[in-house]
Amino acid sequence: MRSIGRILCALGLAFSLSSCGPMAPAYAEDNCGDAKAITESLGRLDQKQVGGGVVSEQVVVVIYATPTGSRWTAVSVAVDGSACLLAHGTQWFGGLPEVPAEDERGA
Repeated sequence: MRSIGRILCALGLAFSLSSCGPMAPAYAEDNCGDAKAITESLGRLDQKQVGGGVVSEQVVVVIYATPTGSRWTAVSVAVDGSACLLAHGTQWFGGLPEVPAEDERGA
């Protein structure tokens, strides 16, 4: 298994390209490592958690992005503390969903 530093170095190289696409599947060992180490490395790339969702009782997917949204990374995180880089790209446009007004919820 490659070290997380080498993975994120390659990830940073990919970010410098004008067109970024999906990475190898999450089950590839080369894209996986300790969740805390991956999160810290993404932080050094100025990426912060901006969203995510539950995949199963064992896994969540977390989206990290730069403050401007110019770069983003999707990471699957398992309850055992492992994580896998799923994809990365540019121009993140997501955000938190709007909460409907109280009268729209039928209250």
